[in-house]
Amino acid sequence: MNSEGTPLEDVAKRMVSVLTGRKLYATAPSWDGKWLSKLLRAAGLPRHALRLEDTEMAHRRIMREVLRDAEVPEELQRSLMQAILAQAQRNNEELGPAAHRALADARRERNLWLDIHRRVQEKAAEARNLH
Repeated sequence: MNSEGTPLEDVAKRMVSVLTGRKLYATAPSWDGKWLSKLLRAAGLPRHALRLEDTEMAHRRIMREVLRDAEVPEELQRSLMQAILAQAQRNNEELGPAAHRALADARRERNLWLDIHRRVQEKAAEARNLH
């Protein structure tokens, strides 16, 4: 028996308590979801008590929302989104490989999200000024 750490039942129950009703994102939702399901089941909780969504889908959703709210024509939205994602991904790749450590990877993902959000807001502002 481990003498350090928090019992997995406590961790899982706390996660469900705090995270239920919130959107949870992962860059590899099938992989991370597998481990999340194992944790939940080991704690005696339903394996789908928490669900993960792919961060790429979240990136696309926020870009569509911002561009739609800015009344950017739909035919222009797709090309803007592709350009924004490509540039943000290039910037992310320049950082080198992911650390594969939870906190470092979470910070990196947050920075990517913020970069994409900033870029789409800039493009939406530019598009508004053209109208």
